[in-house]
Amino acid sequence: MSDDVIHFTCESCQSRLTVPVALAGVEGPCPRCSATIKAPEAEPKAPSSDTPRRFQPGQKAKIPEPRSKPLQPDSLPSQPTIRPEPRALPERSSSRPVSPRHSTDDMARRTQPVAERRVSRQKPGLSRILMPALFLVAGGGLAYLLLYHFMPGGPGSAQRNANHPPADVKADPGNGSAEKPPAPSSAERTPDTPTPPQPAPTETVRAAPVSPPTPPPNDSAAVAAEEALEYFFRATSLGARLPMMEPAYQREKLVGTVFDGPMPEATSIASAPPDRNDLEDYTNYPFRVTFRTANETTDDVLVVVRKRGDNPPRVLVDPLLDLLGGRLAKFASEPGAEASAFRAIIEPMPRCFEPDIPNPDRKFTYKLSSTDHGGEIARAYASLNSPLAEQLFTPDSQIRWGKRIRATVVLSWNVEENPDQPYIELVEIKDLNWSP
Repeated sequence: MSDDVIHFTCESCQSRLTVPVALAGVEGPCPRCSATIKAPEAEPKAPSSDTPRRFQPGQKAKIPEPRSKPLQPDSLPSQPTIRPEPRALPERSSSRPVSPRHSTDDMARRTQPVAERRVSRQKPGLSRILMPALFLVAGGGLAYLLLYHFMPGGPGSAQRNANHPPADVKADPGNGSAEKPPAPSSAERTPDTPTPPQPAPTETVRAAPVSPPTPPPNDSAAVAAEEALEYFFRATSLGARLPMMEPAYQREKLVGTVFDGPMPEATSIASAPPDRNDLEDYTNYPFRVTFRTANETTDDVLVVVRKRGDNPPRVLVDPLLDLLGGRLAKFASEPGAEASAFRAIIEPMPRCFEPDIPNPDRKFTYKLSSTDHGGEIARAYASLNSPLAEQLFTPDSQIRWGKRIRATVVLSWNVEENPDQPYIELVEIKDLNWSP
């Protein structure tokens, strides 16, 4: 039995059990047969010889006796012996004596200039110079050969065409006549040999000059639209422009407008890609026109010329009245004006940048411009909770943040939210076009 556990046998099933010493005298069920067993008491430990004994009071200490005889010199350990010297190595012949190196030599080398310490390199040989030159010459020759033989219209291709003419035409380069087969000589002819018929002389077939392709009808229509626009600007009276306007206006409504008399000088006219409307059978031809105003400044305005079917092209009047005639600028400068529809280039921006607009964090901005390259005239605002904002977040919508597009919009002055800070509100987008 060890010191920490107790080994005993179950009296019921004779199983060998082991429990810790702490469970000595404790009853419990047998883990094998579930019979009630009791762990025996632990046996007392026998005193070990190695365990030091405690000194009892009144007990005499045991003192070891002194040695009767002193130690003899022979019994003492022998003294250490001296190792013999190592065997002498054979002398080595040295070609040069090895000089001792001192720490001062390293210090002197450190203070020496780098240029003096650097080992002199050998000068580059002739091969190091010739190899790059040979590579350059070989590369240039290869490039020349490729261009000579494979470049369209090069000398190599022209020579190949001259050496290998087409099989159906064999022309004589001297006089341009067709090559004739050689006739048999008089020695080869016999009385029975019929004279071969001589072929009729053939004329040299020369290719007809290639005429430039005629422009398609769309290009001619675009040219006609630009010419009509130039004539519209050069006209000096309202009566000359009325037949070229769309929609048709009464003369009295256009008296005093920008069309009544000479218009500002158009210094440049740049065309843009046309857009076709098959449902209503018309094509719009947009032009970016730069006008020179009376105060020697320039205004860029987008002008649209519309052509319906076979009718002559006409100029859309309403956008010119709004952008060049000043109707939109006049509406933006008069707070409290009645709501009205205007044609302009709109560009939605996701924020409101003006702090004097009421509740700017709940609004976004529409820039209203006269062309898709600039010329901002005014700014309108709309709520982020309005259907206009939902239209911008719709995936299939044609309106995108930061994208400029032609549109017909309804503008109104908002004076109810804050009478001291009125602003232009974009109420509705009627059409993504400049329809009359």
